[in-house]
Amino acid sequence: MKILLKYFSIIFILFIIIAIISHELIVKKIIENILTKLTEKTIIIEETEIDLENSIINFYNIKIKNDKNFHYKNLLICEEITIDFDLKSIFSKTLTLNTLTIKKPNFYVEINDYKESRKDNLNIIEKIKPDYKSKTYPPKKKDKDFIINNVELLSPKANFKFLNIYEHSNFKLSDMFFSNVGNSTGNSQHYKDVFKIFLLDMYLRIPDFEIRKKIKEIYKL
Repeated sequence: MKILLKYFSIIFILFIIIAIISHELIVKKIIENILTKLTEKTIIIEETEIDLENSIINFYNIKIKNDKNFHYKNLLICEEITIDFDLKSIFSKTLTLNTLTIKKPNFYVEINDYKESRKDNLNIIEKIKPDYKSKTYPPKKKDKDFIINNVELLSPKANFKFLNIYEHSNFKLSDMFFSNVGNSTGNSQHYKDVFKIFLLDMYLRIPDFEIRKKIKEIYKL
């Protein structure tokens, strides 16, 4: 009987371990798919760690892949992203994240000429052109609102490449802290406005004033 109990205990522990690993793999895959759809770029997360008791998810070694027509292979390489979320808000109208911490992100921003048209890997240039027409999607139920109480960008760096004439690599950006960031402007800063602040910080750290002038014109800073 003791032997049976011993084997049962071992099997049960193995089952729990497999369940936890599978659970984290499933969550990792879901997050990758969601972010890929949002950014329209391939997202790769090497490892996921879930602490449901404290409502915390950690992602390690995250990459956002670039499109094929750019020099850099990645748009972003990040060491760790931590999400502290309100579990109850998952079932409410607005998803609430208490804190989003992005540690040691390294951004790779590039502007090039492709098929007689200037493009960037942020997909911003084409969207600010006067003749730009946004994609038309079939009617759907309103997207779920989200709000992030605190956003922390820690030890960020950037790389910038302009055509084939200029490149500035691995330069430091400011640590950034934002409050009440979301996807609506009602009770929060829109995440697109926050991104503009990041872009401005990167622009101010380009040492070549002629290139900086071109960036200002292109992005209308």
